[in-house]
Amino acid sequence: MSTSASSILEVRDLVTAFDTDAGRMTAVDGVSFDVPRGKTLGIVGESGCGKSVTAFSITRLLPQPHGQILGGSLRFEGRDLVGLPLEEMQKVRGREISMIFQEPMTALNPVQTVGRQLAEAILLHENCSKAGVLARSIDMMKKVRIPAPEQRLNEYPHQLSGGMRQRVMIAMALINKPKLLIADEPTTALDVTVQAQILELISDLQKEMGMSVILITHDLGVIAEVCDEVVVMYAGRIVEKAGVFDLFAHPRHAYTRGLLESIPRLDSTPKTLLKAIPGNVPGITDFKPGCRFAERSGREHTSVHLTTRPPVTEIAPGHFVENCPVCVETKVASTQKSDQNPTSHESIHQSLQEAARDSWQAALAELGRSPVPDGATQSRASRRAERQRQLELLHQWAAAAGRLMDSGSFGELQDEASEHRVFYDAESGCAIKLTHPGRCGNAFPQGGFDAALPEEYCRRWLAYNDLFGDHVQLLGVTKTVEGISLVIRQRWIEGDRPDKDTIHAFMDGLGFTQAPNLRDYYCEGENLAVLDGHEDNFILAADGELVPIDVHVLPLDADLKRALCL
Repeated sequence: MSTSASSILEVRDLVTAFDTDAGRMTAVDGVSFDVPRGKTLGIVGESGCGKSVTAFSITRLLPQPHGQILGGSLRFEGRDLVGLPLEEMQKVRGREISMIFQEPMTALNPVQTVGRQLAEAILLHENCSKAGVLARSIDMMKKVRIPAPEQRLNEYPHQLSGGMRQRVMIAMALINKPKLLIADEPTTALDVTVQAQILELISDLQKEMGMSVILITHDLGVIAEVCDEVVVMYAGRIVEKAGVFDLFAHPRHAYTRGLLESIPRLDSTPKTLLKAIPGNVPGITDFKPGCRFAERSGREHTSVHLTTRPPVTEIAPGHFVENCPVCVETKVASTQKSDQNPTSHESIHQSLQEAARDSWQAALAELGRSPVPDGATQSRASRRAERQRQLELLHQWAAAAGRLMDSGSFGELQDEASEHRVFYDAESGCAIKLTHPGRCGNAFPQGGFDAALPEEYCRRWLAYNDLFGDHVQLLGVTKTVEGISLVIRQRWIEGDRPDKDTIHAFMDGLGFTQAPNLRDYYCEGENLAVLDGHEDNFILAADGELVPIDVHVLPLDADLKRALCL
């Protein structure tokens, strides 16, 4: 995917983690946004929401060796910065992408003069004479409105005021005329008057140089004043993003509304307490897989909401929100009018389907980053080795993404079948299924039969959800002395065993024809096959709904056609 003409930077599914004594912790979890050319994107949120880590990920300035980008892409001018060699990244950083740091007193070198540090910023990227460096430094000092620039070049950072040090930082960031400037809370330590001057300065220089800006702040007043588009972050994720006017006029997520309601207003009753969001942003060790704002929202969330990641949904043109059905009260934009409540069964079902799809695709994306070393696996021995390799990859991914689960947390064992051990989660009313250790169910490679690879298992459930409109979800991974198991969640259906005619009529209604063996089905128009479609793999619910349970939905390739005698 190339960067669109309207965006200078495209961030897609960014995942950043840190290795700590407690294990690998994910600080930025699947963040996506665009930075428009010549515009200002604001990133807002409380301290600890992942704003600065996102910026350090873009510039590849994460502390090493602990900080790592585990997934996603950062496409700047068509190049993916994630895979760029360090030498090439050093050419980009400071020349094409520059950064203003939060605290200039710690960002500037205290034992070097301002002039020497400006000169270093120039000479790192180009050959320039001493006279040329001096002239450019003085010119940039004038542009950032530092008086007596010739004198200030020979002074040390401690000899300057806070506002002057910040202006020096801006001069260093802009001296090579970058295309993208990242300003990480550039006015936090400054008084209100100097803050206004710095914001005005950045805005003026942006117009003069035609650059794009990412402005990171916790101050919504600053966002309203200078930004064109806004991203709201909470606990490592984006919960809402929109144009600045749309966001302030129509905030959708409960966290965004909470931030806006905490701003003092001129029309407020005098001497009344400011409205605050209760509690604090959860620590990185306490991030939940589902809605992370649940505990502070003051609203009742079910276990499904806490364990299922809400999908990001476009609820109005250009307005995206992490669509937790409890925290987002306004329903998805539609061309048809409806009085239906946004937290209706249909809305929740759609959210669950999208979350399920995302869970399987995330696992496949992780496996796709480390393809089979020797190409397609053929023999059972080679498939066995590849199965264990992929399981280890998913175990590492789960540890980094907060999806590693305790093997003793699933309650009482209800059933043990050929592919899964089945538990019942009374709180969510769902079945929790664990693949047998070291296995991932069954597969039919080259039309034969074998234990499935994790990749095949993920694709199987993706196809199952798409065909039957269900929301079987990959919850995570668990590991015991016996081996690694994948953990999935599926609806728990109480009902009866259907007869063959009921199954046949159901599959016929989906456009599938019964194979000669009378237990498998195929649809040549959709190029799909449904295997193991016997009575034990369906449940007839009390309301008459027929639900497939453990059938296999597979592509109908030539090998499978031969195996089915088609």
